[in-house]
Amino acid sequence: TTGAVSQRIDYDEFGNITTDTNPGFQPFGFAGGLYDQHTGLTRFGARDYDAQVGRWTAKDQLKFNGAANAYSYTNNDPINFVDLNGYRPLTTNEADFLKQYFGNSLDTSVIDIDEAVLCGSACSLYGNNIRLPLKYFKNQNSACEVNLSDVEAASIFAHEATHVWQRQHGDNVTTEALPLQILRLFGYDPYNYDRSQTDPDVVLKNFKNGTVEQQGQTVQELVASDLLGGDTSRFSGVRNYLRSR
Repeated sequence: TTGAVSQRIDYDEFGNITTDTNPGFQPFGFAGGLYDQHTGLTRFGARDYDAQVGRWTAKDQLKFNGAANAYSYTNNDPINFVDLNGYRPLTTNEADFLKQYFGNSLDTSVIDIDEAVLCGSACSLYGNNIRLPLKYFKNQNSACEVNLSDVEAASIFAHEATHVWQRQHGDNVTTEALPLQILRLFGYDPYNYDRSQTDPDVVLKNFKNGTVEQQGQTVQELVASDLLGGDTSRFSGVRNYLRSR
């Protein structure tokens, strides 16, 4: 090869092309989407994106009920957020809530959240996604924020965020969790762990040695205790580990 650059494409913040040295040379465009040079639209999994207006061309497909702008791209903040599949990113409040527990050890900017359609209950099946039942969103609408004032909603949100955190640190969450969920059909409780321990060091040791679901449940109970004003001293080691991993 000669080392010559076959194509260079530059974009502005919302994905408008400012430089293209070889239009049509290859199909990939802004943020890795599939670019159609005839329409100017970029396909990201669920929807087409129009960079000229900085909006999706269709509503969020998962049960939008009109309580928020379902056409916006990255909450109108493409500098700080990404939206790779057409689902919505975390809001600032949701991200800040998780950072209270995970600090910078969880990259909240890549998380997308929506209604749990396939699994029915709260889940994080792959990658950086979180899926929750509609009852955990304000107005029972996945385009709205998670109801962080509700203990159950907020703590289960943190549980699923734990699975994202685990993946971001190299854990094979789905591979480990799937057989646990199958065993659940036969009476096994994958969320049960030794709650009799009060020594923070022992609780942390058990957390590190626990399954992905036991870790998620531990974080869920830490968050619930926080929100209810309970004694969370036994979780102090876990709290520090979450933020420093």
